Amino acid sequence: MHRFRAPWDRALRFTSALALAVLAAAAGTTLLTAARQGWRPALVALSILVALVPLAVWALAPREFVIGAGFLRVERNAWPARLVPLRAITAAEPLAPAAMRGALRLLGTSGLFGHYGLFRSRALGRFRMYATRGSGLVLVRAGTVQYVLSPDRPEAFLATLAASTAAAPRGG
Repeated sequence: MHRFRAPWDRALRFTSALALAVLAAAAGTTLLTAARQGWRPALVALSILVALVPLAVWALAPREFVIGAGFLRVERNAWPARLVPLRAITAAEPLAPAAMRGALRLLGTSGLFGHYGLFRSRALGRFRMYATRGSGLVLVRAGTVQYVLSPDRPEAFLATLAASTAAAPRGG
């Protein structure tokens, strides 16, 4: 098994801290309002929901990328891994920063514990991103699905992936 961490860059640390502060303020304000209004169940439920959002987002966030046992695995903090069969991978390469210019998030998050989910850019079309920084990204193509990943050592990741996909059995 070859493991590649997904370290956060400075921008992600800042946006995560800011988003957590805003969510904490929102949860606290809603809870105070609930207390002043006799603990109305709807307000209490809303404050709990707002407090749980960061936990759910953290659980889904990418933690590391593992190559081995026939798969590229995107390990997450507290959610099942995203598995990409090595035999399905057709290409992997460094991603030029320009490819991400103007990318739109279709479903997912960007800025709280990572950038992950379904995205679209003019250069790539639709892709799944599991990233924790904006530089050193790699593009992995597996069938019709494209993945944008942020392993800590992009060159070593790509070399390991190339060797592993070459050795992966092909077929149905």
